[in-house]
Amino acid sequence: MITYRDIPGWFDEQDAEFYARMVSECSFPATFVEVGCWFGRSTVCLAQEIQKQKKHISVFAVDTWRGSPSDTDQMEVVAKPGESILMAFCKNVVNAEIAEVVVPMEMDSVSAAEIFDLNSLAFVFIDADHDEPCVATDIAAWLPKIGHGGVIAGHDYEADNCPGVKAAVDKAFPDGVEIHGTCWFKRA
Repeated sequence: MITYRDIPGWFDEQDAEFYARMVSECSFPATFVEVGCWFGRSTVCLAQEIQKQKKHISVFAVDTWRGSPSDTDQMEVVAKPGESILMAFCKNVVNAEIAEVVVPMEMDSVSAAEIFDLNSLAFVFIDADHDEPCVATDIAAWLPKIGHGGVIAGHDYEADNCPGVKAAVDKAFPDGVEIHGTCWFKRA
């Protein structure tokens, strides 16, 4: 069985601690959404933590698996002939033995958000395209879906190479957000 450490990506030990915290704070059957999954490094971490803590939580993994247009490295990977990021993601889900927890949703963030009812989600983690308009759009789409006591969060808040994340988050939440490592979060 593989773990998140075996999968390429930008998710570290502090991020894993944050996910463990979010899982542990969830005391009822719940639905989590991860927006921006790439090869599944963070998705695997989240789902394995859910299994470890024996929680009744479903994870919907939302991604186009076509890369972020603003990220040239991702676009190079996607452009390789015969490569499929979605196939690699699904293989990682199977090899991590989390297929019963994770539901892949191959679509853009806003379209996926429209599927969920208002106030129906316990946790949404935004880590898709990091430019300011995209992050702002993702926050606006998912925030109404967070139920009372739930959390909306995201990655790369203070990353030097992702100034759009901080700008969008600060505009959406002028009263501030909590920080855990490189993650930002706000409780509903």
